[in-house]
Amino acid sequence: MERIPRGRYTKEFRIEAVKLIIEENLSLPEAGRRLNMAPSTINNWVKAQKTGRLTDIGKSQRPLTDLEMELYRTKREPAEVKMERDILNKAVGVLCEGVAARYAMINELRLHYPVSFVKRVLSVSASGYYSWQDRPLSKRDREEMRLELEIKAAHRRTRQTYGPERLQHDLAENGVRVGSCRIKRIREKLGLRCKQKGKFKVTTDSRYRLPVTDNLLDQHFKVYEPNNYLSQSG
Repeated sequence: MERIPRGRYTKEFRIEAVKLIIEENLSLPEAGRRLNMAPSTINNWVKAQKTGRLTDIGKSQRPLTDLEMELYRTKREPAEVKMERDILNKAVGVLCEGVAARYAMINELRLHYPVSFVKRVLSVSASGYYSWQDRPLSKRDREEMRLELEIKAAHRRTRQTYGPERLQHDLAENGVRVGSCRIKRIREKLGLRCKQKGKFKVTTDSRYRLPVTDNLLDQHFKVYEPNNYLSQSG
């Protein structure tokens, strides 16, 4: 996404950028990456917001012309369409599940996409999402987090060569009882896959039936001493 011309950010844009830091707890580098702008600029806006001077920034700058704004929208809209497609591809598995699953997906995607944009794509409210964040984790959620760590450890311990069934036995040997279907689901969520070994490929076939050329020279090579090869013709 192209940057807005230097020093010509609208008041509303500055306010939304500051919200990424204050309300969504993003780091300055991450906010800068999302907005395609220098983190130091956002940091200056945050400082101005804390002193009540954010709305004074840019008053001396002329506003963007209609042509400049239209050019910015023309470049921004394709980027938003691509981002929406990427989010839907990653969240397709939770669209038919409950709203809690969508909230959890937002938590996974928030480091890569603006939360406000993800919420709109997944059709959830901001108030519902933030209320869900403030709730204590359920027993199953706590178990899920522990299992994710156990499965990651087992995956590393088995040199990334075990499938769900063999991982189930390895986990059981280490005191973790869990079904293979749940292991498979968590592995897919974490993107864990077995290392694939290359299959042995036969390059010769000693049972072929093609004609063999006669040995017309009929030579016999004999070695009598090291590094002293003598050949005799039959």
